[in-house]
Amino acid sequence: MTSATPCGAAEVFFSTPDMKTRTIAIIIALLQTIAAASQSESTLYGHAMNFARQGCKDSLFYSLDRMATLYGARDADLLPELLLEPRLRPYHNDSRWIQVKDRLRKARIEAASESPRPCQTDTATKLDNTPIVNSYDIDLTIDVAAKRIDVRADIDIDFRGNSHADLYLWRYTQLSRVAVNGRATRYEFAKDIEAPWISPSGRLRIDAGTARGAARITTAYTCRLDSIPEDGFAACDSSLVMLTYYMGWYPIDIDHETSTANIDIHITPGLELTGSGIISRKADSWHMAQPWEGFDYTIIASPDLKQKTVSHNKRKIEVVSLGFPDADADTVAVRSAEIMDYYTRLYRLEPNGRQLRIFLFPAGGGGAYSRRNFIVCCCQRYNEWLYQLLAHEIGHFWWSSAPTDQWEDWLNESFAQYSSLCAIKQHLGSAVFDDYIEAYREWARTACPIRGLNRQANGAFYTFYHKGAVLLYDLQQRIGDKAFFDLMHHLAAKRIGSQHDFEAETSRRLSHDDCLWIEHRLNQ
Repeated sequence: MTSATPCGAAEVFFSTPDMKTRTIAIIIALLQTIAAASQSESTLYGHAMNFARQGCKDSLFYSLDRMATLYGARDADLLPELLLEPRLRPYHNDSRWIQVKDRLRKARIEAASESPRPCQTDTATKLDNTPIVNSYDIDLTIDVAAKRIDVRADIDIDFRGNSHADLYLWRYTQLSRVAVNGRATRYEFAKDIEAPWISPSGRLRIDAGTARGAARITTAYTCRLDSIPEDGFAACDSSLVMLTYYMGWYPIDIDHETSTANIDIHITPGLELTGSGIISRKADSWHMAQPWEGFDYTIIASPDLKQKTVSHNKRKIEVVSLGFPDADADTVAVRSAEIMDYYTRLYRLEPNGRQLRIFLFPAGGGGAYSRRNFIVCCCQRYNEWLYQLLAHEIGHFWWSSAPTDQWEDWLNESFAQYSSLCAIKQHLGSAVFDDYIEAYREWARTACPIRGLNRQANGAFYTFYHKGAVLLYDLQQRIGDKAFFDLMHHLAAKRIGSQHDFEAETSRRLSHDDCLWIEHRLNQ
């Protein structure tokens, strides 16, 4: 590639009457370009984005070329991330953009061939007769100043013939009572046995005593919350209290997702409260009811919560935010309503629920999660990234019936992710959609096969979110739009929750060759 010329030097020279200003501008541009030759990846990326914003093509492509040289083989995400970078889209027709892509693609392929990703398969057999929690009745006291919660939880459970039940709790928990049907029972709290997704946690093994069927477990305990990881979906301080599944504040049945809950909440005065269920306020406490089946009971409180509500097509969308711009919260509400309308038309099926609450907050390590009627997003402002994130999480209103702890989760995540790409195409156009597909192909190129992959395996995100989405895109190209979305309608309508059910439905709707093609791609 050619060496860079000073960013905009000619334009500055002929358009700026002040020679001093011209000289300073040229010197700054030269220094930026020279500095780009030897700086870190993040610094080079920052320079490139500044050059892109200023329209400095030569300096931009010099920075991108340096990034390709220095980091193309070391950062497998660099090419896909550049493909999705909105600030680079005005330069996609420049021949130098094609050169940068080719160099980065070659570097990715060579690096992957030298160090192939290990693919950890799921060899564990999931038992289908484990005890199942049906409902929780919880009395919760939150002492924000002491960073402590005190909990009494009555748990309706079916032991299903087992001698004990394994539940999971916040690791820093002190239990004061465990009983079955009103009688104290033996238990073991193994703080060194952690559940997937719940961290830090420990396993609470409760002896069933004489019970072997339906029973009520009573627990009382205190959780110390002074060691919550800063980058997780949990908090307990004067600005934000956030209790979620991911920190195990209640005894969690990790094998099932069909419980309900009623929770009475006592909390420090002056805090407003929201959460994943139906919230009501009493004289000196709060109540959250969650009568629909689920597994996550999220409670959020802060003195600074803001709320906006949009009613649209008999749907109610509530945006609760903390430290998020008001205008952006309005945009989130409107865009979320548009996405729900679009998916309803696309799949010819109403979502699972007509109410949606979205919580937006700026702390944590980024990301989001979705539950029935409820989405949590960690973000600073509204942008394309947040739009796609919302589109993915709203997609789970149609795709959320498969187990989340094994490879069949592709029926949730890949389908929600491809739904979000369809929303991107609807909202931003085909050219941007094509950029996403190209980027996802790069991630998929080095990702592990979908079938049998351990859900916790290193790189599983690329498999379940990107590789699966590319599979669905390619299936759409193979069978045509009408056949593809007919299939998606029937899969969504039947709430497909297992690979067996998926294969049964595809065998009814598609040719034998198409089914073999899907099987090949799942194993590829």
